Amino acid sequence: MKSVFTLPLVLSVLFWGAMLTYLTDRFSILVPAQKSVCLKARFFIVDHYQTHVEKGDLAVFIYHKDAGPLSVGDKVIKKVAATGNDIVQLEQGELSVNGEPVATKPMQRMLAALGLSDALLTQHKILPSDEIFVTGETENSFDSRYWGTIKSSAIQGVGYAIL
Repeated sequence: MKSVFTLPLVLSVLFWGAMLTYLTDRFSILVPAQKSVCLKARFFIVDHYQTHVEKGDLAVFIYHKDAGPLSVGDKVIKKVAATGNDIVQLEQGELSVNGEPVATKPMQRMLAALGLSDALLTQHKILPSDEIFVTGETENSFDSRYWGTIKSSAIQGVGYAIL
């Protein structure tokens, strides 16, 4: 004997299975490694379907250089300070984008810890349309001020702080 609940049950299982597949494909939880702590939050939800970023967004990308406390292939999350065609200036370590100051922590401690030159305290660059400049919120932030820009194509998603 057929149950009147069979079809609704099958449809419900199919619907919720499809929703679960979609959500786990689109979103993930990111807990950055201790060595790359640069934001005040510690846990992030990453939307992998959203890869276009704007100033103020949290960009998630794979680190592409072997320098400083990060290694090639590390998954990193940083705040977007500038996007394509913006003018980025560092004068005595003070960052500005298109003439507007951007709040960052002093660079001297990190420069000394990494053995990098004070020449990094002064930079001027007009970003190509396919690059972004990223920063952090802590004194331990190893970011674009030290290693340069990243290609927009390297972005794997936009992060949202949850804790």
